[in-house]
Amino acid sequence: MLTVGNLNVNILCFTEDWLLQAQMEVINIDYFRLVSNHSASGGSCIFIRNHIETKEVEYLKGLRKEKF
Repeated sequence: MLTVGNLNVNILCFTEDWLLQAQMEVINIDYFRLVSNHSASGGSCIFIRNHIETKEVEYLKGLRKEKF
């Protein structure tokens, strides 16, 4: 169980999580919301504190695709 309520952090980033999309959708971390996830090759995700406003930067969308 991940407990972050008393930590002084605003952003949680996880790499190589190996979670499926359906699993990502049910993860609940108190005081945080999922703002980004990518499930290819191990996966990564970003959670941010609920009170922080976010906005997706459109021109960066193409950079998240893995290129081989």
